[in-house]
Amino acid sequence: EEETHKVFKEKINHLTGEREWTVADDDYDLIQEVARSRFGDMILDYDRNDRYEAALITVIKEKKSKGEYVHVLDIGTGTGLLSLMAARAGADRVTALEVFTPMAECAKKIIGQSEYADKITVIANRSTDLSHLGEKPNVIVAEVFDTELIGEGALRTFKEALENLVQPGCRVIPATAKFYVQGVESSTLCRFNNLPSIDGKREESERKEIMDIPEK
Repeated sequence: EEETHKVFKEKINHLTGEREWTVADDDYDLIQEVARSRFGDMILDYDRNDRYEAALITVIKEKKSKGEYVHVLDIGTGTGLLSLMAARAGADRVTALEVFTPMAECAKKIIGQSEYADKITVIANRSTDLSHLGEKPNVIVAEVFDTELIGEGALRTFKEALENLVQPGCRVIPATAKFYVQGVESSTLCRFNNLPSIDGKREESERKEIMDIPEK
C-alpha cells in the first residue's frame, strides 16, 4: 500500500483574525513557500543589513583590540546572512541557530559555499531548547523581531540565552530598541481581540471605552 503524506499550512483569516490550519494541495512545494516567505524581504532590506553589519564590525573590533577570542551566537540565522557578516567582520567562531529545518538546511548550503565555512556551525534547534554550546559565546546577534518588536518571543530568547548559553558580560546586537505606538479605532481590529469563553466558543464581547481621546 502506497504511503501518503499531507502537509498542513497555517494562515490568518483576515475577517476574524483567527489562525487556521488547512491541508495543502498535493502539488504543494515547501521550498517554493520558503522562497516566497519573508526571508527574501529581509535579505533585501539593505538599511537593516547595513546597520547590523556596522554593529558587528564595531563590537568584534572592540573585543579583538582587547585580545579576546570572539565567538558569536546568531539566534534565528535564517539564510545565514548575519553569521556570514560576523565571520567577515573577524569573528573567530560563529554558532548559528535556526529552528526551521528547511531554512537551517538552506543556511548550511549557503555557508558551505562561502570562504567562512570553517568558522560557522549551523545547528537546527531553538536557543531555548539548548543547555550549552561548549565554549560559550561572548557576542549575541539576533533578528527575532516582528512588527510588534517582541512578538516572536524575543524577551524569552534573549533572557534564556544570556542566562544559560553565553559568557558573563556578553555583548548583544541589537542592545536597545525604541517602540512607537499610535492609537487607532477600528471595529474590524476590535473583533480580532474577542476571547473564547470557557467552553471554547467565541463570544462577542461588549466594546468598552478605555480612553477618551479628544478630537482635534
